[in-house]
Amino acid sequence: MQEFFHPESVAVVGVSASPSNLASRILWNLKNAAYKGKVWGVGPRDEELHGFPVFQSVGELPEAPDLAVLLVPVRNIPEVVEACGEKGIRRLVIESAGFAEFEGNGSEAQRKVSEHLKTYNMRMIGPNCLGVMTQANGFSTPFARLRQWPKKGELSLFSQSGGVGLSLLVNLMQQNVGLSKFCSYGNALDIKETDILDYYADDPDTQMIGGYLEGLSRGRAFVERASRCDKPVVAIKSNMYESTRRIAGSHSASMTDDDRIVEAAFRQAGILRVYQEKEMVQALAQLTLPPMRGRNLAVISRSGGHAVMAADQAAQFGFELPPFGEGFFERLGHYFKNSVIKLQNPLDYGQIYYTPYIAGILEECLRLDHIDGAVLIHVYRSEDEFELAHQLLGRLRPMMEQYGKPISVVLHTLPTERLNVMHMFDLPMYDSNFEGIRALANARQAEELVAHRTPLPPAEAELSPKARQAVEALFAQDSVPTVDRCLDLVEALDLSVPRHTTAQASRDLTRAMEDTGEPVALKLIHQDFSHKSEKGGVMLDVTAETILERWEDLQQVAQDQGLATEDAPLPVLVQSMAERGIEFIVGGKRDPNFGPVVLCGLGGVHTELYEDFALRLAPVDESQASAMLDEFHLGKRLGGGEGLPVADKTELSRIIAAVSRLLCAVPEIAEIDLNPVIVYPEGKGAVVVDSRIFKG
Repeated sequence: MQEFFHPESVAVVGVSASPSNLASRILWNLKNAAYKGKVWGVGPRDEELHGFPVFQSVGELPEAPDLAVLLVPVRNIPEVVEACGEKGIRRLVIESAGFAEFEGNGSEAQRKVSEHLKTYNMRMIGPNCLGVMTQANGFSTPFARLRQWPKKGELSLFSQSGGVGLSLLVNLMQQNVGLSKFCSYGNALDIKETDILDYYADDPDTQMIGGYLEGLSRGRAFVERASRCDKPVVAIKSNMYESTRRIAGSHSASMTDDDRIVEAAFRQAGILRVYQEKEMVQALAQLTLPPMRGRNLAVISRSGGHAVMAADQAAQFGFELPPFGEGFFERLGHYFKNSVIKLQNPLDYGQIYYTPYIAGILEECLRLDHIDGAVLIHVYRSEDEFELAHQLLGRLRPMMEQYGKPISVVLHTLPTERLNVMHMFDLPMYDSNFEGIRALANARQAEELVAHRTPLPPAEAELSPKARQAVEALFAQDSVPTVDRCLDLVEALDLSVPRHTTAQASRDLTRAMEDTGEPVALKLIHQDFSHKSEKGGVMLDVTAETILERWEDLQQVAQDQGLATEDAPLPVLVQSMAERGIEFIVGGKRDPNFGPVVLCGLGGVHTELYEDFALRLAPVDESQASAMLDEFHLGKRLGGGEGLPVADKTELSRIIAAVSRLLCAVPEIAEIDLNPVIVYPEGKGAVVVDSRIFKG
């Protein structure tokens, strides 16, 4: 990856002097960015362009450059890639479009390019991209002519979309955010988002990372790498509503569509996910300021109304507005001697126009040990106030650096003045109180996520010999595993299930009830009854007096569906009825992009109706499983309240961890539901009442 960002020589293929030629703009950018390496153009006519020599073919180049940028018609790309390989070029950026985004993954040009990459041991960014920028050496390959250049900074950005990438760059420049590196990687035929993240994570010139993603080619690898990174990572993941493949229609599969998994995986890996370009830019801008160590915020405003709204918005984002403390306003009394303002946090300094007074109030706020950061809301509109406002803005960054605390600067002023001060001062600035406080909250969360990151373990686990034997029995047949074999596996995981046995015929019922006690549940055993209750395949609270009648009712259901006859009844699971408790679902599935995913949520017949659940990439230990329970409403009720006793959270966490290990240890399992899992009061455990498992 280093050779993509720090080549010592580059050839741009496809240039001409035509005003509409895109490749020539790359030469223009390299010249204006003061790139120090060797530069050659390749084109059919010209001998020189923008001061760089131009050759008619790759083969005529005086030497093999470290990297070649290709921007020629897609039909010519395979031939040019082959010529680059023959020349000895080992790094390519292909910016031409017309590959998979138009023709699908089987496009002939794309297939040939892949073959050439393997033959000549080349690596490639693209196609359909803008390539890379490196501020340290002026290397710049976008074909958009850049009239303004980002200043050198500590942010490295990647974007699947070239257009979104350029938009982010422009907005970051407006917010005075410096850039280290940029990569637009397009269709990701070779270099993927994980490769770029891996490079940025180890790059000493990069201290924070931003990314725009439309898809994830290797989701598990991406979040595993992010979880080992010690830098803030802020990302937009679009394409949110395309569900992943549904394998067998279990509750777990329908509840774990692609975007829910992305959300959970990003949170687990410590990636701050945002949803808009502006929100992302503002979060990254705020990250350039000192971090906010706690949640105590000072709000000072020139407008009382804005102060009130800011107080609401601070609460919305989880901030506290503590009193400034005894003696604070006495020390600042000379600032307020002519004021009728209520002295509190948030503070309205409305009648104070003199800039040193405003700066002095703000500095005294930052001096307080119990204040972690501030929001300054400054309203000014008349031209005779511009100079005073500029004096105030000029004092803010030194003040932040002195006290090691951030100030979120919200300006309500004229549009022309806003543009003016954004160019004058090395500060992020926001249009509204909401944006300023949200940026502060996002930056704080990004820092917290870094501080609490734990490397994700590989999706691997070991099973006990007893559990491994139960797995082999589960998959001994090609059919969908039946409920009796699913419960046998659950029991082999050392999880509690109700006493149960199998009745092959009506004559077995008396013996079965003696084994289980009464009352019992009766469940048809057949692969087509994985959704047993929906098809009438379950009878509950059956007693000795009613068991034969209920047996006959179940056999009639099976006969009506052509699954049994009078002479060949279906076997029935006879299971003791579990005591009432709080019903949960514990389950998971094997996602094609993220691998095994574990789920816990509201159980019973209302599982999908309320969609109250939490997700994690598996495996999780019992501590991580316990943290999942704090993410959804019913899980929080395990601690008591709302008329419920304190429940056995420890045992439920053990069940979640066991299911996560099973998913990791047995790749043949596509989906699993334990539903309901009935949880009892603390110390009384939990019992798995029913189970469904589907093979991949």
